[in-house]
Amino acid sequence: MEIKPIYLFYGEEKFLLYKDVAFFRDHFAKEGIVAEEFDGAKVSLATVMASAAEMPLFVGKRLIIVDHAPWFSKKTKKSKDEEADVKEPDASELLAYAEDPNEDTCLVFISDTADKRMKTVKAIEAAGKVRKYEPKKSYELPDYVRKYLTRAGKKISGPGLDLLLAMTGEDLGTLTGEMDKLVLFLGDRDRIEADDVERIVSQTAEATSFLLSDAIGLRHTNKVREYASEVLAHTKPGEYAMLFGYLVNYFRLLIRIKDMAAQRKTEKAIAKELNVHEFRVKKGMEAQRKYTMDELCDAMAAMLDCDYKVKSGQWDYTDGLFVTLMKIVQK
Repeated sequence: MEIKPIYLFYGEEKFLLYKDVAFFRDHFAKEGIVAEEFDGAKVSLATVMASAAEMPLFVGKRLIIVDHAPWFSKKTKKSKDEEADVKEPDASELLAYAEDPNEDTCLVFISDTADKRMKTVKAIEAAGKVRKYEPKKSYELPDYVRKYLTRAGKKISGPGLDLLLAMTGEDLGTLTGEMDKLVLFLGDRDRIEADDVERIVSQTAEATSFLLSDAIGLRHTNKVREYASEVLAHTKPGEYAMLFGYLVNYFRLLIRIKDMAAQRKTEKAIAKELNVHEFRVKKGMEAQRKYTMDELCDAMAAMLDCDYKVKSGQWDYTDGLFVTLMKIVQK
């Protein structure tokens, strides 16, 4: 791999960004080179550029990493009449350096944002490489999962993939960490099933809450009892409102899906209209068939009654919510 003399990495997808930065650290570490690191929010650009221009004394190459680099987006200041003045930061040292970068130094800038119209960005693009890291779209995640697991010598079933994405959400750091756990758990087996995902990924509170709502939707009484007991045992009084809101939103989602399904709308159309992951609609379509519309409305009423009794001190939230959920799922 050809190492450029200067890089700019920026964007919202920090997991992939810092993964590439880690590649540079590992690459140079194999040659006994430890990265020199700066915080761009605390150090001057002149200091960074002076360090980059230095010739290495005992090693052939140097790696310099500058995090929180502020020199690639315009600064906005308020004038006296409250109108915004947009100015480029003074980066003459960087522009001069980029014209003739030190070939013995690999300089990596990390920034939250970058404006491609700015001279600093254009200068790095000409002398090295600029890369933007954008969050992956929902429809891109299945392909990401399959490719990641293929590199690890594993495959995942369709139901396993759907469950994994539903339980981890769209954060790549969380998703990748759970895939690593699954790979270790599988051992010599090469195929991840839904049961494996449920067993390994359900250690987080968010994942267990998802399993609880899924069991409620399918009216699996025993699983509701198991997951509700687990979730409530780890829910602190200050977290009750968050759990309650999650469950109420789930019933609200089922009501809307049932209404749209009656209008013969497709799962894809429903997902787009409700702005939710298509897998949630798929699970919701299955769940809404287990309830009549009256039962779903009664479930909402029961949840609101539970909330009133908890907040008025008539019920303890642990026992009250548990009893309410069990009454809802029992036919």
